[in-house]
Amino acid sequence: MGTLLFQIFGGAAPPKDTTAPAANGFALVAVVYAFCNISGGQLNPAVTFALTCTGHMAVWKGCCYAAAQVRVASFSCAERKNKKGALARRRPKK
Repeated sequence: MGTLLFQIFGGAAPPKDTTAPAANGFALVAVVYAFCNISGGQLNPAVTFALTCTGHMAVWKGCCYAAAQVRVASFSCAERKNKKGALARRRPKK
């Protein structure tokens, strides 16, 4: 869920806009803060992999977290590409 929200809020800034990095940073901080008590703030499979390799997380739990993160990230990317999706921003017709 955190990855989905990060993709929606972080990807909302226009790509040529100079505020896009700041928008991504603020979105990341907000989502990590919101989901810190649930998943430890892990929004990236690389962080989960590192915690698993260093022994801070059980292997089975790390695999489940990484699979869920990749699945939700794929869904959110597909949702952003699909302009007719329920989560995509609707643009007014001219």
